[in-house]
Amino acid sequence: MAARLSRLGTFCVGVDPSFAMLAEGRRRRRPFFPVQAAGEALPFRDGSLNGVVSAFVMRNLEDLERTMQECRRVLRPGGRLVILEFFPPTSPLIRTFFRIYLGGVVTWTYRLLTRRGGDAAWLYRSIAEFRTPKSFQDLVESCGFADLRMRPLVFRIAWRLEAVRRVN
Repeated sequence: MAARLSRLGTFCVGVDPSFAMLAEGRRRRRPFFPVQAAGEALPFRDGSLNGVVSAFVMRNLEDLERTMQECRRVLRPGGRLVILEFFPPTSPLIRTFFRIYLGGVVTWTYRLLTRRGGDAAWLYRSIAEFRTPKSFQDLVESCGFADLRMRPLVFRIAWRLEAVRRVN
């Protein structure tokens, strides 16, 4: 995402509590300025950012409401929030496929290839136990965002949320 945004002329800051994750991004020559911090305590001035973009992070945070409040705080009025995230499937058919494929096949294959099946099992659990898209949208709205749009992407498991920080 940083590569795409920087091609558009955007200065990107990568935030992660893990130094190793930031170092890996830099090793891969991702065009961002690394900042080691948690989403629940962003080290930026109030209203100092034009946008906040997050990809597949929200379900890993300890305090999602606090993170959304922090995103609102650091965005200028009218600033844009864009979040890509996985949500548990609501369709019984897709939910069954998801459980068999990600909860079984991928976990088993990953364990066979890497001897670390717990990583893939964690991915499945982090999605299956996360909020519904509607619950997430309600939370974002309650934290001071307006003009919310959520769009399903891959099999209604991956979604894109866009919102704007309210002026008040």
